Amino acid sequence: MSDGAPTSRAPGDKNEPARLACIAHAADLVSAAELLASNGFPHLSFHLSTLALEEVGKAVLLRLAAEGDDDDEGPPFVKRGLDDHVRKLFFAIWSITFGREVITKEQIEEYQGLAQRIHDYRLQGLYVETGTKSVTQPKDAISVQRAESHLRLAKARLEMEQNSEYRELEPEDQALVDWFIRATSNSEKRGMIFGARSMSKLAELGSSPKWMAWLKEEFDRADRESLEIAKRELERQQPSGDAAARHKWKMKVRLRFHSHSIRPKELNEWNGFCEWIRLHPAGTQKNELVAEFLLPAGVSIHALWYAGFGAANQFLVALNISTMGLCWWHGPHCTDRFYDQMEDLDNPGKMEVKRSPTLEIDWGRRVLTANDLRTAALCIGGFPNPNKPERSGLFNHYLTGLALLGKTDVFMQFEYEAFEQFLTALREGMQIYGDWDGVAPFHERLKEFLAAMVKDEDEAERFAGYAAALQARTLSRQSITLSEACAMKIFADGYFIKTFRRLAAAPPTDAPVDAEPAN
Repeated sequence: MSDGAPTSRAPGDKNEPARLACIAHAADLVSAAELLASNGFPHLSFHLSTLALEEVGKAVLLRLAAEGDDDDEGPPFVKRGLDDHVRKLFFAIWSITFGREVITKEQIEEYQGLAQRIHDYRLQGLYVETGTKSVTQPKDAISVQRAESHLRLAKARLEMEQNSEYRELEPEDQALVDWFIRATSNSEKRGMIFGARSMSKLAELGSSPKWMAWLKEEFDRADRESLEIAKRELERQQPSGDAAARHKWKMKVRLRFHSHSIRPKELNEWNGFCEWIRLHPAGTQKNELVAEFLLPAGVSIHALWYAGFGAANQFLVALNISTMGLCWWHGPHCTDRFYDQMEDLDNPGKMEVKRSPTLEIDWGRRVLTANDLRTAALCIGGFPNPNKPERSGLFNHYLTGLALLGKTDVFMQFEYEAFEQFLTALREGMQIYGDWDGVAPFHERLKEFLAAMVKDEDEAERFAGYAAALQARTLSRQSITLSEACAMKIFADGYFIKTFRRLAAAPPTDAPVDAEPAN
């Protein structure tokens, strides 16, 4: 890969008007930031400089998104990034410099503030923090020097984007850039990529393409070492006696109080008498704490996830009872892990122990089409009359199924209940709309419907069997995973779409849509 390589394949021009609009708006923001800086408002100047960087980052992402086809906005990380403040800053500061010029040590030092840190500074300069003993004015949070340095960065990045030129990459070069972009989408990898060691290596190499290749080799090597450590751990003989009691695993979880604030003094008192659970403040978040659990060597790697989860839950319940308040897990929707960080004390470095399969379904990344919206209108017209409660059950059951799917994570799983709700919505719908007489065994009618909908006869047989077992209250919870629950939703979707289209195409009659079905 030559140092003159661009950041992406030569893109089409479908996003070019939006990209140019982003650059023009960034120029306006930079001009406004200069006015505010010269009139004694460094905190507001910093904010507008940050917005300018976000617009530049959006322009970069739109370049990358141009690789998608006409009905696609581009790769998933691009679409997520367009609405993510930190990610837009991230791409503005770092990614589009690849291949355009040699990145010098001076530039690295100028760009040393990472995207998250910039965003945090911006918030400090925008809002008065309440609920604290001392009140800090936003104007005092951003120094004149910081605002000026940040404005210089925004102007430099804007100028680079205004003068940028793109040309097509060779396939192997594009593969490396694609890998890098995926890696920077991972928050943990991103921290390592832009850490001090990596930045020093970038300055040493003086070439962003060579730096990316070095990074990939480092991550590949770490993956190989992790696999070897995991293999040794799986083959390790379980210790006994004192050896089993020594601390081997360290796990950190982050908890958030909705009822209490956290003070370091009390945490230090706890740490003075409890050795295996250590408590620490969570940065500037006064209502959050980090609990660090030390687990013994007697816990095998097979049992580590469950042992750690049990210990964390035990502590969580104890906090809620003792405070008579509300404390819960911190963070985004947790589909495969509950902790922030896990370590093997015998093998320094981070590790991951995840739930498998993850509590997440790949629904694809599709574009909402006009046909989707027309079908939604058909659905609204086909729903039973809400003024007749005996007929609105299918709507309520379906909505409950959606809520249960949305709430399913490692802390509480509702796959079975969601499956039941979607199946019930389908059963009631088939009765309301005349496709089941309510007398014959429903699972037999369901099998007929599924046989016409799916290609696999065994799948139709399997889900009909689930329906029969559920009716008889013999269906095992272990039989229903998230995949089965989502499949039942799709079966119900297919039935309702087909039915509502049939109703819309039928000639008008005097009978209301939710009239008694003909038996």
